[in-house]
Amino acid sequence: MSTNHSPESPSNPDDVAQIIALADPNVTYRLLQNSIHEFVFLSNQPQGITTWARTVGSIIEQLLPAETMRQLLDVRQGVAPLSHLIHEIRGLQRKFPKQPHSRLAVVSENSFAPTLFNVLISLIPTSNVKVRYFKPDERDEAVRWLLEND
Repeated sequence: MSTNHSPESPSNPDDVAQIIALADPNVTYRLLQNSIHEFVFLSNQPQGITTWARTVGSIIEQLLPAETMRQLLDVRQGVAPLSHLIHEIRGLQRKFPKQPHSRLAVVSENSFAPTLFNVLISLIPTSNVKVRYFKPDERDEAVRWLLEND
């Protein structure tokens, strides 16, 4: 059974290992104790996606070769235009041609989000990235899925 959580709080406050201050009012970032990188998008401004991409780039630089990057993206309050998201993802691909193994759980209330993210993922030429969509009341399930081994 899943519990409904606000985008401002993890399922258990004790699960937060570190809250990282980003100089961007459009997105928040927390590193949870289970090594999940949680991003909550607070608006549909492109700057939030740019900040997310820069932060992900920094995370990738610190990953060990066999480590899986796990991200929980909460886009209930908005996400930037698809064109900007694609631009930033392609920038990450150019900077990191060998993408790390990644699991990406997307939490959204929007009914077209699964289709949008499936199209987006089809543009990423790698089999190292697994993406799954979750409704807001499935956040706990999203965390369990992120923690599964590939």
